[in-house]
Amino acid sequence: MRKLITTFIVILTLFTFSTNGQDQINVNRSETELNSSKKIQLVFCLDATGSMGGLIDAAKQKIWSIASTLLQAKPEPDLEIGMIFYRDRGDEFVTRRILFTKNLDSLYDGLMEIRATGGGDSPESVNQALHEAVNLYQWSADTSVYKAIFLVGDCPPHMDYKNDVKYPVTCRLAIQSDIVINTLQMGNCQGAKPIWTEIASFTGGDYISVDNRANGYVLSTPCDKEIARLQNIIDNTVIYYGNSTLRIEKEKEIVRANKIYSKAKSSEVASRAEYKKTKGIAHDKYYRHDLVKDVSDGKVKIDTIREEHLPDLLKGKTLEEKNTLVLKMKESRDSAQQSLDSVMVKRNEFIKEKMKNEEDESKSSFSNKVYESMKKQSAKKGLILKEKVKE
Repeated sequence: MRKLITTFIVILTLFTFSTNGQDQINVNRSETELNSSKKIQLVFCLDATGSMGGLIDAAKQKIWSIASTLLQAKPEPDLEIGMIFYRDRGDEFVTRRILFTKNLDSLYDGLMEIRATGGGDSPESVNQALHEAVNLYQWSADTSVYKAIFLVGDCPPHMDYKNDVKYPVTCRLAIQSDIVINTLQMGNCQGAKPIWTEIASFTGGDYISVDNRANGYVLSTPCDKEIARLQNIIDNTVIYYGNSTLRIEKEKEIVRANKIYSKAKSSEVASRAEYKKTKGIAHDKYYRHDLVKDVSDGKVKIDTIREEHLPDLLKGKTLEEKNTLVLKMKESRDSAQQSLDSVMVKRNEFIKEKMKNEEDESKSSFSNKVYESMKKQSAKKGLILKEKVKE
């Protein structure tokens, strides 16, 4: 009889735990567990006609701040971003795509080539841009992945074009692929509002209406030029090694980085440095196959690397000369990194105070509007984003 009672108590306990305790398990699960192995895929679909000059300029900084904010989640999510720029038939281009990439330098390189021009009549080729965003990107089939499109513009689509897939068809395809479409309407074009609202509601996305001032909320600080200088030093201490194909491909990264330094605004380069700091050298692909890092981390010794796998900078030198040069690069990097960390603290303090004084403007900024939608939608996939957006 005692054995029967004990068995009954065990069964009752297990039943209670499984029914009433499951919610408690979910509550107590750490954010790290929830975020484990999470992936984010984003496509920004941006109107690049003449009226959107402020949007394109803002995107050049905001893309870094949005990415660095997303990467604050622990563990760091796997982030892929793509972009589509659209205009209209008869313009220089109808659409121009940057496919999914984890390399933000590559994404930014493409973004720098875009200027807002063209347009004229109110409707634009929104239908084609949206259709390409849904169908021409390698969206994951995994339903645990947070997949979202942010359609940003100020005008409605042409509904009179032949050989054009209309947005209701594209939205149904997005639902099948578990893609959320969010719409950000810039300005107050009345013809755009009902369609922008409908597109968002189709997939359970957000319709956000903001005036064009939201584009212009870009924070620059007195620290930006120094941050750009220090990050440039760090990036140019990289010495790639490996077979010739690998080295040629990786050295394009240095060329691309130097192009950013020469053409981007200091505030944009500072945002890039913030992104790199958030990501960390250990996880930044820019520093993969870097001899300075790998020797410092004890992953490789210079005397074990075949001569043909060394960069031209080290070929033909004695082992002592090679070690001396790599050590010099390491010391230069560490010194610049230490200074950068200090200046970055000052930059963040400046931004924090400025955002406090301009709270209404910061809340209505492009990056904040986008990020707030991401926070809400990604939570449904178990990805918890707590931090405020980095402007």
